[in-house]
Amino acid sequence: MNVLDQCQQARLRADGNAVGSGGHTAALEEEPYLLTHADRMLLGALREDARVSYAGLAAAADMTASTAARRLAELRARGALFFDVDVDPALMGVTVSALLWMQISPAHLDTVATALAGHEELALVAATTGPTNLVAHALCRDAEALHTYLTRRLTREAITHIETTPVLRTYKAAATLRKP
Repeated sequence: MNVLDQCQQARLRADGNAVGSGGHTAALEEEPYLLTHADRMLLGALREDARVSYAGLAAAADMTASTAARRLAELRARGALFFDVDVDPALMGVTVSALLWMQISPAHLDTVATALAGHEELALVAATTGPTNLVAHALCRDAEALHTYLTRRLTREAITHIETTPVLRTYKAAATLRKP
């Protein structure tokens, strides 16, 4: 269920260059980067209000708006800053949410997890410990789509057991925590 086409996804990146995982270019990935005091001020202002203007960022970091824009572009290029947007799944036609608790043979865990990470129905795939060792969060347009995913699309060759837990109501979702 890709909502954005490739062109739209590319426009969200820092520039038109190929971008690796995490939103940063591979060329800058190797160099360690230490944040400056001004960088920390910019990031602090963004933490308080991610919609703040360049003028607002400039005021918070005691610099010009053009300098703030350049610093943000540099932080994005280095992978020190990326934008993560939360969208209500219902706006994209998702009405069914379920957690999939799976037992995978340890020898196949990385292979299965990597394959599942490519499934558009899954918003999260994570290794765990306990009675199961892999959890995934499925988002589907309706119960029939979830059933089809579980019975026809989900690769079961290395899954020894799966338990599906429908999410009835979400009381809190992941978000950036703010300091008081």
